[in-house]
Amino acid sequence: MFFVLVLSISFTMLFILGSKVAMVIYIIFILRYIFTYFFKKKSTKIFIILPILAVCFLFFNKKIDTSYKSALNFRLEIWKESVNSIKENPFFGNLEMNEKDVLNFNHFISGKYYLMDSDLNSHNQFLSIFLKFGIVGFIILSLILLNLLISKSANISKNTYQSLIGFCLIMMFTFYIENVLDRHHGIVFFSLFFNYYIVAASDEKL
Repeated sequence: MFFVLVLSISFTMLFILGSKVAMVIYIIFILRYIFTYFFKKKSTKIFIILPILAVCFLFFNKKIDTSYKSALNFRLEIWKESVNSIKENPFFGNLEMNEKDVLNFNHFISGKYYLMDSDLNSHNQFLSIFLKFGIVGFIILSLILLNLLISKSANISKNTYQSLIGFCLIMMFTFYIENVLDRHHGIVFFSLFFNYYIVAASDEKL
């Protein structure tokens, strides 16, 4: 009963805060927990939890559906202009202008003045990196992280490594819809948890 109460309160709080990314990640974690714990334990509680999740989804479905469609359409327009900007200098990017200035200029040329009023970035970390640093910069940054993952994989336990991979997958999903590393709290969150796994790998090696 306590688990159901915490589940309901948490979902409601995330919904009120309007964090669509947090809601998706939260649901993924809940489903992961259900299938690894309840099915493993062969507990009948699964038949209680799943209907509650279904009711929560159906109850909020209309607002969630409208919110996601609005956010997706908005992002698709911004992504289109980001891709157009990347095409102008695909190999080395554009560091002469601020990302928002580049996009606002393209919005102005395209006649999308309502997007200029928003004054937003690419809302996609991958596109943002390509726009700023080009293909060359993206490859360099990717190789640095990939080398770190490979070098640490031999020194840490399977559980820790799987946890690290899971964290990276969550961040990649978030990168797809937000400029996480352009925000202070995003940089702190990513750096904190990524360094946590580096320290964990060092401790396990010792």
